[in-house]
Amino acid sequence: MYIVKKYKYPVRTLENVEIDYSGMESLSPGEIVNFDLPEGSFSLRIKKITWIWDGDLLGKLDLDNEGLQPEESTCPTGEQVKNGGFETGDFTNWNHSGDIEISSYKKHSGTYSARNVGGDVGIIYQTFDQTIPTSCFTTSSTFRAWIWGQWSPSPPYSGVFTAKIYYKDGTYTTVTRETTESEDETWVEWDLKPYLEAGKEVRQVRFELDAKWMYFMYIDDISVSP
Repeated sequence: MYIVKKYKYPVRTLENVEIDYSGMESLSPGEIVNFDLPEGSFSLRIKKITWIWDGDLLGKLDLDNEGLQPEESTCPTGEQVKNGGFETGDFTNWNHSGDIEISSYKKHSGTYSARNVGGDVGIIYQTFDQTIPTSCFTTSSTFRAWIWGQWSPSPPYSGVFTAKIYYKDGTYTTVTRETTESEDETWVEWDLKPYLEAGKEVRQVRFELDAKWMYFMYIDDISVSP
């Protein structure tokens, strides 16, 4: 149990909470010292805890379960990509350009996928209804696409997949991946979560498929779920 103290007077609080005490003067885990405001609040990992001054308790903080209130969250819930598997049979919810089309020939799941058949680079992108702070992504979250490409022992060897993650501040992260011999004509899970920049808010995801004039490239089951 964490104990919150005010001038060495202990007060009961809840068990198994993690206090975010950054920015608070002279604060160590489980303690508040030299803090003279009669009321206030601080954030826990998931909740916000509030207290009030009560002179009848000789300086103790008046803190109980009712003081634990949900902290307003900026994290959207559920799948944020619409039509991520192209199961509408078209590019509904996606913007697209270049040599890219919907195909039922190869798919990771369902009936359809999107593919580049050579020529110009094929591009698809989608802007989210709500920006997503990168801090919302945990080990159980997803930020991925399933990709399928071809590889050759001679130049140009392989096609190139490029993902661009655009942030609210106008910056973006670029991630590229080429099909290797071991991944030739195999569906591969492309996890983009490790490339997210801390402290940013994601607003758009974009994929570019460059088949180098001679290869097929597919993308399917795109998922962004904090």
